[in-house]
Amino acid sequence: MRGDKAAMKTPVVPARRPHARHAALWVGSALIVSAAVLAWRVIGILRTTPPSWVLYLGVLLAGGSLLRSTVQRSHATWHRVGVLTDWLALEQFERTYLQPDLSGVTVVIPAFNEAATLRHTLSAIPSSAGGLPIHALVVSDGSDDDTPRIASQGGAYVCHSPVRRGQGAALRLGYHLAQRYGSHYVVTLDADGQYLPSEIEGLLQPIMDGAADFVQGSRRLGGYELESRLRIAGVFLFGWLISVLTRHPITDSSNGFRAIRTDVLGHLTLKEDQYHASELLMGAILKGYRVIERPVTMLRRQAGQTKKGWSLLYGIQYTRVILGTWLRGG
Repeated sequence: MRGDKAAMKTPVVPARRPHARHAALWVGSALIVSAAVLAWRVIGILRTTPPSWVLYLGVLLAGGSLLRSTVQRSHATWHRVGVLTDWLALEQFERTYLQPDLSGVTVVIPAFNEAATLRHTLSAIPSSAGGLPIHALVVSDGSDDDTPRIASQGGAYVCHSPVRRGQGAALRLGYHLAQRYGSHYVVTLDADGQYLPSEIEGLLQPIMDGAADFVQGSRRLGGYELESRLRIAGVFLFGWLISVLTRHPITDSSNGFRAIRTDVLGHLTLKEDQYHASELLMGAILKGYRVIERPVTMLRRQAGQTKKGWSLLYGIQYTRVILGTWLRGG
């Protein structure tokens, strides 16, 4: 390991809120269009003399500056909201569990309104792996249903964020707590029943044997129930793109079932609130950690609806994160 001190210092870094950014872009775009129309009318009055084009360019530049400042203010505001939200969640966790024990393996489960499936998921998690105890940690991402109560009844530690910020933000809270309270290994598992907790030990084994630092589950190497042809096409496409960019073969980058040495998390830059999977995976590869894939089974969602949203928009955002992570070198 690289040392517990380095791992314990990992900050919980809030990132941008997609909805706030989109709203700012719409408002800014409307302002620019309005300014451009006004400038065009002024240009018509001035009969397109050279000074009118200077005026037109000036209006566009002013509109662009306004858009940038609007977006920057939105990002700064959401950053402050994220810092406060994380602080509240961590304070509540520490008041609830005065001396939490997350030594051994921590299974971090991000959950937003997953009351219908969470009980079954928790009941299927084994009590140990490789001789180490397994602790379940459910991070409730602004849930307003019975998710926190069911998690607690199921024997899991519960960290409840009062504001929904996204799966990536929830996982960062889980990573922070795992590092702070003594975990050697972290496994991430979705709450929706799509993955089999019985396969946890198979993911952990290469890390426990010293053969890997990060094990990514792969439905393509294992098996899956077809839910959306478009999303499966995305799995193939994104796996190919990441393989090309990192020169490291990856078949299933968006799989949420993975295992990682806890100290590795302290050396990765994790900013994404929602599109977290590729940032985490590529960050580990580009930082030189030993990343391998192992077959896992992926079932259809057992109840409720996916939180990923519109597939095309998800694909665009996922591609943005892949390229951004690659350009910054992890």
